[in-house]
Amino acid sequence: MLMKTLRHLTAFLFCLVLGNTLWAQDYVDLLKFRYESTPLNGYEGVEGGNARIDEFTLDATVPVVLNDRVALITGFIGESLSSKFTPNDTNVTQVFGTTLKLGLNVQHNDRLSIQYVLLPKISSDFIEIGSDDIQLGGVVLAKYAKNDYFKWKYGLYYNGELFGAFFVPLFGFYYHRPGSPWEFDITLPLAANANYAFNQKWSAGAHFGAFVRTYNLNKPFFTEQGEYLQKNNQELYFYGRFEPVKNVLLEAGAGFTVGRRFGIYDEEDRVRFGVSAFMFGDERPEPANPNIKDGMIFSLRAVYRYPL
Repeated sequence: MLMKTLRHLTAFLFCLVLGNTLWAQDYVDLLKFRYESTPLNGYEGVEGGNARIDEFTLDATVPVVLNDRVALITGFIGESLSSKFTPNDTNVTQVFGTTLKLGLNVQHNDRLSIQYVLLPKISSDFIEIGSDDIQLGGVVLAKYAKNDYFKWKYGLYYNGELFGAFFVPLFGFYYHRPGSPWEFDITLPLAANANYAFNQKWSAGAHFGAFVRTYNLNKPFFTEQGEYLQKNNQELYFYGRFEPVKNVLLEAGAGFTVGRRFGIYDEEDRVRFGVSAFMFGDERPEPANPNIKDGMIFSLRAVYRYPL
C-alpha cells in the first residue's frame, strides 16, 4: 500500500517536473535518509575518556516546472549530530541543522543548465532560537553536457558560517554510458561517488565526503559568553547497495575518517574568510576542547529515486 501511494505521488509530482535535459543524472533522488555512526574513540592528548558520534540526515527535493526552460527547486534538509565533545561532558550534546532549498534550474541552451539555489539555515543546539542560530548560504552550479553520458559540473558554494564567510569552488563531472555498469558522480572538493552495478538489484561502490559545519551553542561549555561548534569532516567509505523494490535503494557501508575535527570556539573568534580547506586571517586560539580522534565510520542509507 505504501509503495502504491509513493508511486501515485511521484507520478503526480513528475507531471510538473523537469525533463532529463535539466539534470546531470538520468534520475532524481526525491528523498534521502542517512545514518552514520563512529564507535567509541578517545580524545587527542587526553588519557581516558571516549566518545561515540551519531549523525542523521534527511534530504527531500521537489522540483516543479515553471515553463520549458525554467524549473523551481524546493526542498528541505534536516541534520542532527550528537556526541560528547569534551571529556568532562556527563551527557551527550546534540546539535541540529535545518536548511530550506529554494531556487531555479535554468536551461540556457541544449547543453548548458545552471542551478541557482538559496540555502537559509538554522544551525544550533536548538535550546533557544535567535539571530545567532541563522545562517544564509547558496550555491550556483552549472552543468554542461558534452554528450548524452558525460556532463561537466562547475560552480560556487557559499555560506555565512559562524567563523565568517565561507566559499567552496566546485568542479566535477557525471559519467554513465548506457549499458555500462560504472557510474561516476564527482563534485570536488565536497563529494565523490563511484558505483559498479552487478545487476539490476545489486551494486557496490565508494563514497568520499568533505564538509564544514558550524553550530551555535546557546549552552556554552567553557565561558559565560556564546560559543560555537565547528565540524570539519573528511570521510571515505565503501558500500553495498540493494534495490528491494523498484526505485528504492538501501545501502550499508563502512570506512574511516581522515583529519576530522570538532572544535569549540568563543563566539568572537572569527576568520577573515575561508576558501575550501584554507582559512585566511585565522588568528583564533586553539579550540577549548581536545579533539576526538579519527576512527571507523559505519553508514546506513535509504533513497527514493525516480528515473527520468
